Amino acid sequence: MSKGFRSTFKTFNSEVTGSCLMIKNKRPGEQYERIVVDAGGFNEKQYEDLNSKLDFDPSDVSHLILTHAHYDHIYKTPYFVKNGYKGEIYCSPASKELIKIALNDSLRIMQSEHDKYGKEMLYSKENVEQTISQLRGIEYNLPTHISKGIKVTFLGNGHLFGAVCVLMQISCKKYEDKNILITGDYYPNNELFDIPCIPEWVKRLPNLTIIQESTYGNVSVNDVNYCFENYVTSSLNNGKNILLPVISLERLEIVLNKLKFMQEEETLNSSVKIFIHTELGRQYLENVYLSSRNIKEFMPKNVEILSKDDYETALKYPFNKIIISSSGMADKGTVRFYLKNILQNKNYSIIFTCYTEKSTLGHKLRTMQKGDTVRIDDLDLALLCDVKHTGEFSRHVKFEQILDFINQFDSVKNILLTHGTTNTKEQLLKKLSDVYPDKDICVMCREVGFKLDKELNISTYTPTYYSMSKKDKKLKVRKCKGNSKCGNNNSELYT
Repeated sequence: MSKGFRSTFKTFNSEVTGSCLMIKNKRPGEQYERIVVDAGGFNEKQYEDLNSKLDFDPSDVSHLILTHAHYDHIYKTPYFVKNGYKGEIYCSPASKELIKIALNDSLRIMQSEHDKYGKEMLYSKENVEQTISQLRGIEYNLPTHISKGIKVTFLGNGHLFGAVCVLMQISCKKYEDKNILITGDYYPNNELFDIPCIPEWVKRLPNLTIIQESTYGNVSVNDVNYCFENYVTSSLNNGKNILLPVISLERLEIVLNKLKFMQEEETLNSSVKIFIHTELGRQYLENVYLSSRNIKEFMPKNVEILSKDDYETALKYPFNKIIISSSGMADKGTVRFYLKNILQNKNYSIIFTCYTEKSTLGHKLRTMQKGDTVRIDDLDLALLCDVKHTGEFSRHVKFEQILDFINQFDSVKNILLTHGTTNTKEQLLKKLSDVYPDKDICVMCREVGFKLDKELNISTYTPTYYSMSKKDKKLKVRKCKGNSKCGNNNSELYT
C-alpha cells in the first residue's frame, strides 16, 4: 500500500452492542489523526468485561462523534474523558439533550450496583459533567470542518430522535477525497418526527465507502409479524392485565403512539388505564419529547406517569390496565418489581417489545414453558402468566431497506458490515454479494482491521490493541490473532 495518504478502520465490537469505530488518517509528513465514532457499552454477557477496558489511549484520539443516545453507543464516553480525551464530542442538538439524561442515569445505576454488589465505578459524577460540557451539537445536512482536511455532515436517521448517519469526507492534496458514510443504527422513517432528506450532492459523491449496520440484515420486511395490536386486544378481551417491558428511549414513545392509534381506531377502549413506570423514560418524556416542537403528538388518553418510588399504584389498580415499565430486556429497572409480582398470576400477559439478548432475563422468560421456574433476585418463581413478543417496533433496517439505502448513491465502492451477530453479518454478506458482485463487501469484527488505500481499495490487516483497564498501571500492547482475509466470498473468515 502507498505510504502517502492512508486511512484505516477498526471496530472494537464483534457483534451487536458496544459500538466503537476508530478511523485513522495519515497524510504525507503528518502524524496519524484518530477519529472515534461511538463509545458504547456491551449488553452481551460474553463481552461484559470489555465495559471496564479500553482498547486504545483516549488521549491519542483527535475527535469523538456519537451517532445517537442509546446505551450501546454512548455508555463509555465518560470513561474516555476520564482517561484523557479532551476534544469536542460531536452529536446532533437533540442527542445532546438526550445524552445528558442517559449518562446521568448510567451513573445512577453504576452507583447502585457498586453499593449493592461492589461493582467498580468506571467514572464519577465529575467525569459525566465534564463529558456533558464537551458535547457539541451539529445540525443536520450542515458540512462542518472538524479539522484540516476532514469534514463531517450529519444525515437524517429515523432510528431515534436525534440519531444521525455520519458522512466523513477526508481530503489530501494530490489525492482523491475519501468519502465514508457511517450509518450508525439506521432506519429510513419514524412516526414521531420528520427525517431530513439526504442532499443530492451526497448521493452523487464518487467512490463511497459505506459502513453499514446489519442488526436485522438477514430479515426481510415481509418476515415482520405485526402482532402487537392483536396481543393487546385479545389479552384485554380475556380479562387479562398487560405488562409491557420497553426500552426507555425510543421504544416507550413508539409503543405509546401505537396505543394512541388503537384508541383512535377504537380497537383499544380509552377506559383502559395506562401506567408508565420508568424513571429514565419519564425524564426523556418531560425534558425532551413533550417539550419539543419537532415531535408529533403521541400520548394516548388515560395515562398516568408514576414517580420513581411509586411501586404500588399500578399494581393495586384492580383490572383493565396496561403497565409500561423498563428495562426492555428485563435485566434492570422497575420491570423486575412487576415481574416478581405477576409471573405467578394467570390474569396477566407480558408482551416484550424489543430484542432480548440471549443472556438476559427477558430472553429466558420468552423461551420458558408455563410452569417452569425462574429466579429473580432472591425469589424462585413459576411462570403462570402469558408471555409474548413482537419485533414489529424495531427501528433497524431489514434487507430490502438496506438495498434501498445503498441504491440512493451513485457510486458505492466498498461496503463494510458492522453491528450485527456473526451469523447475521455472514448471511448479509452473501446476499449483498449476489446483488453487488462488483463491490468489495466485508464483515467487520475486533480481530480484523481494514485499510483504504489511495486508489480507494479495501484490504485487511491484523490490528494491535492497547489494553487499559482500571487495574492497569499502564497501557498493555497485544496483537490480535485474526485471519486477515477479506472479500465478497470470504465468509470463512468470520466463523
